[in-house]
Amino acid sequence: MKPVFASVCLLPLLLSSALAGQLEIRNPGFEESGVDPLGWTVLQHAGNIAYETAIDDKVFKEGKHSFRMERKKKQIFGLLRQIVELPGGNGKKLHFSALLRTEKVGKGGWGLVLNFLQASDGRILSQARSRPLTGNTEWTRVEITKAIPKGTGQLSIGVMLLDQGKGWLDDVRVRIEE
Repeated sequence: MKPVFASVCLLPLLLSSALAGQLEIRNPGFEESGVDPLGWTVLQHAGNIAYETAIDDKVFKEGKHSFRMERKKKQIFGLLRQIVELPGGNGKKLHFSALLRTEKVGKGGWGLVLNFLQASDGRILSQARSRPLTGNTEWTRVEITKAIPKGTGQLSIGVMLLDQGKGWLDDVRVRIEE
């Protein structure tokens, strides 16, 4: 009888431990590639293609590749994103981080963007953005830390280029703080 009771009591603890730590991200270091980086979607505000994107095997920080975006024509934003399932965690702190690098990026910047999506219909509940990097920067770990809003079912994690220049992304991480 005691083993059954102990198992029932430990189950919630094991489940909460599974929530703490890293969340499953597809291709966080851009080591898998196709036309677009596998697991990720490239978007822009509107109109004709204004960005050149690629898996970069010459400029990277971790592994053998990174993702690169360069604005070729004036445009409001270019975005690389991934939708990540969020199995619970409402009210807990979420940490989203990545290594970023820039070359000749204007004052609009290159930075992380995090959207908390409603479980029922995928609408945005809340958005957070990192302080954008501008100019020329070496690899820098950038992080967004935010409480997970009630009703969140998915995350949209990504990086945005809001001006001219080139930005690189590598070693993407998402974890929930216990």
